[in-house]
Amino acid sequence: MANEPINENLSYQEFMSLAMQNKIMLIDHLAAKLLATGSAAAAASAEYYRIKLGSEKGDARLAEATATRAALEGEYDALKHAVSALQSTLRAEREMDK
Repeated sequence: MANEPINENLSYQEFMSLAMQNKIMLIDHLAAKLLATGSAAAAASAEYYRIKLGSEKGDARLAEATATRAALEGEYDALKHAVSALQSTLRAEREMDK
């Protein structure tokens, strides 16, 4: 779709249909990234607790594990909110078209 020529004679309905299709593709892409990030965040969290509970105080790996875990959880939350917002917008657009 991205490489298709722009049709300047699109009707409002055609434009909205194309916009919805693109939004669905974006949701699919972000949802796949959300799953991958969630998996990575779970692994980082497991590693964090493995280090935290199984090592001496002051283990240098703990700071890195903490930062990695926090970064992945932040990315996961951002993706989750983005997907949710896009889904809500798409639902509202579909309701308006009825």
